[in-house]
Amino acid sequence: MGPNTSSTNRYSPAESKTLLRTMYADVPTTYSRCDVKTGRGQRTINAYQTVSGEITPEGMDTLFSHVDNMEGGHFVDLGSGSGKVVAYVALSQPVASSRGIEIVPERIEAAKMATSAWGNRFVHAAPVLFQKEDMTRISMRIPTHVYTCSTCFSDDTMNRMIRNVLRGAKVTNTTKYLFSQKQINVEQINVESNNKVKLYKTVEHVQVTWNPTNGVTYYIYEVNP
Repeated sequence: MGPNTSSTNRYSPAESKTLLRTMYADVPTTYSRCDVKTGRGQRTINAYQTVSGEITPEGMDTLFSHVDNMEGGHFVDLGSGSGKVVAYVALSQPVASSRGIEIVPERIEAAKMATSAWGNRFVHAAPVLFQKEDMTRISMRIPTHVYTCSTCFSDDTMNRMIRNVLRGAKVTNTTKYLFSQKQINVEQINVESNNKVKLYKTVEHVQVTWNPTNGVTYYIYEVNP
């Protein structure tokens, strides 16, 4: 039996946490040095990194509880790493699909390894997909809820990302939501977009692995067509 494409009957938060721990128990969380190509001008970057920090399942519960309309939506994580956010959302949230976009091949392989038994074992979860793409250039027609752990992203990257989401909202005539740890210069973007972007909510104390006690602040932006 394949993944459940219905947005109802997902796993409870407690069940989702247990399943997530199980599927990632044998998945490596460090990556050897590799060179990857970025989308703009095919610039080569050295991607020697480890998973030094990420939002926890508890943090995801806090963050996503502030948006009421995830049911039937299409979730995407830009810079999805080993895929934990994508997997947890597919397990616990009433979305129709959950997708991860990542540029480092070894991270994609880790995500695929963790979710290799998805269709057989996790029958109440939404479908998941992991793709090697430039996160600022992918089509934003389908996604309705866009997440990014944007701590280290430059202002230029954030601006290109939000412009891409704006294009998707305009083409599909649908409102989209962007979850970001980094603030966006809304005033600057709205000069270009005729006030299509607004800060929907500021969510404090979102638990992350590098600050499990106090958490960090996330920003939810509403992007209108």
